[in-house]
Amino acid sequence: PGQHELVVEVSDETGRLGQPVSVLLAVAPPLWQRPWFLLAVLGIVGAAVFGAHRFRVRQVEARYAAVQAERARIARDLHDGLAQGFTSVALHLDSVKVALPDAPTPVRDMLVRARSILDRCQTDARRAIWNLRAQAAGHISVGDAVERVVREAGRGTTVEVVFRQDVAGAPPEGLDEAALEHELPLVAQEAVTNALRHANARRI
Repeated sequence: PGQHELVVEVSDETGRLGQPVSVLLAVAPPLWQRPWFLLAVLGIVGAAVFGAHRFRVRQVEARYAAVQAERARIARDLHDGLAQGFTSVALHLDSVKVALPDAPTPVRDMLVRARSILDRCQTDARRAIWNLRAQAAGHISVGDAVERVVREAGRGTTVEVVFRQDVAGAPPEGLDEAALEHELPLVAQEAVTNALRHANARRI
């Protein structure tokens, strides 16, 4: 395709040449060689690639949302069932210990051991619930995580729980932020739980 010049020369039987004659020819390109067609093909291919990518992203997001929802449900079930059950058993053990002040030493030792085992189980359950909730909620700041567990620990009681955080400066080098995000909320939760259980507090 393009502009071409056709030059014709003729001669007679004596060998004499005539005047050359030139003709300009314009050959149009076929459809698939035209610029607009190539641009259209590139546009269609690009749109197909982008559409496939968006479809894949939506699939991943939907799968991730389903996983997060399941984690949140499991955490809620653990909190409403297992954790509350542990708390109830702990209160009953404390009541039995108070009700039997003159119980034989082996019996009191068994109560103490049972209470200690239960405390460890409660800590493990709280840690599992926190991990599931943190995973379901996505990454949040340490302060927000502490506030969440503090308010959750005080929910359903007559005690006023007030939370305020003041954050200044940068984290020191070498700080294990993952451990911090995991441990500090548990420490705060344990502090509030102990205050609710033992301090007869009206405001925390």
